[in-house]
Amino acid sequence: MPYNIPRKSVAGYCPECNGLIPLWHYAEGSKVPAAKSVPVRLFKDIVPEIIEGGEIPISTG
Repeated sequence: MPYNIPRKSVAGYCPECNGLIPLWHYAEGSKVPAAKSVPVRLFKDIVPEIIEGGEIPISTG
């Protein structure tokens, strides 16, 4: 299902992304895990092949 995610942003589901949130990364006042502000680094694996229509297929594994 497509979502309107801003450029240079990523999205994920909880609890699958819990492993990305360090225990020390929490809001100062409430001590709630800072799940909306997790630094991530993405690496380009290979140059994707652009198919007809300008779409880039996404590999699932």
